[in-house]
Amino acid sequence: SFPSFGQTLSQEQQQEFLRKRREPLLSGAGTGEMAGALLDSLLGPTATPEARKAALHSISQLRPASYLKVLEATLSFDRTHALARSCKPTLLLYGECDTLVTPQAGQRVQALIPHAQTAVLPTAGHLLNLEAPDVFNQLVERFLHGVDEPGTRHDAQS
Repeated sequence: SFPSFGQTLSQEQQQEFLRKRREPLLSGAGTGEMAGALLDSLLGPTATPEARKAALHSISQLRPASYLKVLEATLSFDRTHALARSCKPTLLLYGECDTLVTPQAGQRVQALIPHAQTAVLPTAGHLLNLEAPDVFNQLVERFLHGVDEPGTRHDAQS
């Protein structure tokens, strides 16, 4: 994610982000119905049917009222100023095809966090753990076991 998500999107993109998520819910649709319309914008082009099913299930479990509050907070939340104070190794994972938080945004975040590592998962969108679970888990495990030196960048291979 990005420490100030609202700053990564133009004003027009922010409004579209909100509209796609709020309108269905405010007109009485459930989160499952909203999810179906969002999947193509969240998943990368090679997402499997299983990943689509898992994403749909996950989003369907959200409570509409809570999700609406999260949406509003997402665009105003900003912790960018705190990143430089991070003193722990940090792993940043991004999907090559993520249109919400792009790998380029990830590079900007990495530059702000001492000891940060970044991995970009090819063809993945925003839901990395569902789209590329084996690669995702391998990268997290390798990071947790301290295999990599802080500050390195790895392009994940699927």
